[in-house]
Amino acid sequence: MKLQATILAVGEASKVPFKAFNPVEIFQKVRNEHGIMNDLPVRTATKNFNYAKGTPKANTSPEKALMFCKEHTGATDATISLLGEGGQGVVYNCSSASMNFEAAEKLYRYPSTLDTERMRIVDQAMSDSGNGPIYYGTIEETFPPAYVNFYELLYGDTIDKIESIRPSDIDVYRAAAKKFASMHIITEEDCPRPITNCYHTWPWNTRAIQSHYDSSPKEAHEWVDDRIAENPVHGPFLNITSGDGLIDFMYDVMWGTMSPTVWSHNDAHDGNVFIRDAGQDASMEERLMLIDYDNSEFGTRAWDLAYYVIRFYEKFNTDIYEDFLNAYLREYNRIGVRQFSYEELEQEMTCVWPYLFMEQSVFYKTIGVDADFCNFMFDVMQEMLLKYADGTASCPWTGRYPGFPKCNPPA
Repeated sequence: MKLQATILAVGEASKVPFKAFNPVEIFQKVRNEHGIMNDLPVRTATKNFNYAKGTPKANTSPEKALMFCKEHTGATDATISLLGEGGQGVVYNCSSASMNFEAAEKLYRYPSTLDTERMRIVDQAMSDSGNGPIYYGTIEETFPPAYVNFYELLYGDTIDKIESIRPSDIDVYRAAAKKFASMHIITEEDCPRPITNCYHTWPWNTRAIQSHYDSSPKEAHEWVDDRIAENPVHGPFLNITSGDGLIDFMYDVMWGTMSPTVWSHNDAHDGNVFIRDAGQDASMEERLMLIDYDNSEFGTRAWDLAYYVIRFYEKFNTDIYEDFLNAYLREYNRIGVRQFSYEELEQEMTCVWPYLFMEQSVFYKTIGVDADFCNFMFDVMQEMLLKYADGTASCPWTGRYPGFPKCNPPA
């Protein structure tokens, strides 16, 4: 592949300051250019992003759920009621009055697509560390296929369904910052999963940029090529004139960032931030929990934080952004293995912001999200690249912070 994206090598790093940019200013600038004065465009997927097409589908009916509920509890008076459902599975309330027991029972639609060993390890680790709901166990059947998990039943709702609470509320994002810090100190011993983010294409918090991009469809690649051709990036320190050049640059910055490898949620959108019902005296820190660790693995810390921060959307401003990072640092520096300064974390974020916006825009394009929103996300990324091109931002390779795990090479 012809390298069309240039980035500073170690020996050239002194030519440009090791400098971060303010993503909020870029975000709001592009938002105004797109004429988005209130809410951002609706993000409605028009395509069924079903990776499990053609695989055996499990029976997730109420009758099957009741059978599993009775098997798990050993109670003849066990009952079930529907709590909710999505593309991945159906969730029921499994309860027994005689056992004084109730749990969330999740029946997965496509068990044969699951890494069930991984799921058991992760669910147990998140339960033991207090970072996720209490895990009660699993029922698995080979034929017909079935995979059923039982968790602590949480009373409350996810933040996307609560009009009175938003991710950008100060008590919410500060509580979330503490949850991220608690999760990011989890070790390989706590959660014995291989660290593969340097060569595995999924989750999307990966350094295997080329392979991950190659997994997206041809029409998404053509869209990227067209947008780069319309607005190439030129400057003394960076030139990108094609989709290939863009991917080369993203590979460089994701490898160049000093952001450490930590246990990452990787999917902390509004639907995975749960707010428990509680009395008036309960703090948001007691009520808020990150849920659904199906996409969690060891990954780049700054990417995990950036993915959550962009959920602030129309409320995204400099004060909130800086306060969120400082709230995270206060907690991480209290419980973590190393003290970090704000400048260090800000530089980590600068290195991953372009890839975060590129990856998300391509993903949204792939699943048929509104064109205006995809274009908006991509244009934010391009504005960030201009900061690299004119030398006001950089991500020079200076090594990794010691004391953090490294990617395990493939066997």
